Amino acid sequence: MITRRQAFQLFYYSQLPLVMMAMVLTGTISAVLFQRLQWQPILLVGFSTYFTYSLDNLIDWKKDRLHYPNIISQVIAYHRFSYFLIPTSAFAVISLILSSPQDLWIGILILGASVTMGIVRFSTYRAGNSNFANGVVNFILNRFFISIIWTVVCVFVPIWYNENPGSLKTWRTFAYMFLLIGIFAVIWKFEKSHYHLKKKLIQMKLFPILGVMGIIAIALVIFDVATGVYPLFHLVTLGPPLASIAALSVIANSPILLRHKIALLTLILMFLSSLSAVLHLTV
Repeated sequence: MITRRQAFQLFYYSQLPLVMMAMVLTGTISAVLFQRLQWQPILLVGFSTYFTYSLDNLIDWKKDRLHYPNIISQVIAYHRFSYFLIPTSAFAVISLILSSPQDLWIGILILGASVTMGIVRFSTYRAGNSNFANGVVNFILNRFFISIIWTVVCVFVPIWYNENPGSLKTWRTFAYMFLLIGIFAVIWKFEKSHYHLKKKLIQMKLFPILGVMGIIAIALVIFDVATGVYPLFHLVTLGPPLASIAALSVIANSPILLRHKIALLTLILMFLSSLSAVLHLTV
C-alpha cells in the first residue's frame, strides 16, 4: 500500500505539476491578451509538456533514482503505465495540430520538435556534474534555455491560435513571463541538484539575483498599469513575482524539504495566475 508521502513523491517525480503549470500559464496568457480562453492551445501545451517531460524521465531514470530511493518500485510501475500515456499524449498532440488551422501546422510542429529535442537531448546540464565550475555555468545556461522555451510556448501558442501577429503588449507580457518562469525553473532544478552544486549556487548569490528578476517583473506590471496598457485590476499579477521572491528567501535560508516548498509554490502560482485570468475574462 502506497503511503501519502510516497504518493506525493511519485506525483512530484511525474512532473505533473509542471504540466498543470504550463496549462494554467497558457490559459492566463490567452485571457490577459485576448480576454478569452481557447482550449485547443491549453490542451496542446499540456499534452506536449507531459510527452516531453515523461520521455525525459525515462531517459534520466538511472540518474534520477538516487533522488527517489523510497519510491523506486512505484516509479518503475509508473514507467510501465507511461509506456501507454506517452504515445497517447503524442497522438493527442498530433490530433490537436491536425484540427488547428493549416497555416499553423508547420510552426507548431517545428516548435514542438525543438522543445522535445532541446529538453530531452540537448540539455547541457545534468545533476551530479563532478566539475562544479562547469556545473554552475551549465546549470545557468540550461535554466536560461528552458525558460526561453517555456515562455515562447506559453505566450506564442495562444497568439498563433488567435491569429494575432503580436504587439508591444505581447513583448511586455513575454518579458514578464520570462522573468517569472526563469525564477521557477531555477527553483525546480535546484531541488534535484547535487549538494555541492547547491552550496556553490547559494555562495554565488544566485538567489538575490533571482530576487532582482522578481523586482523587475513587479516594475513591469506597475509600469503597464501606470501607462494605461492594462487596467487597475491587472495589479493582481503582482502576486506571482511577490510569491516567488518570498519562496526564494525561504529556500535560501532553509534549503530542506524543498519538494514540499516547491509544490506549495507551484499551487500558489497557479492560483494567482488563474485569479488574474478570471479577472481579465470577467471584469
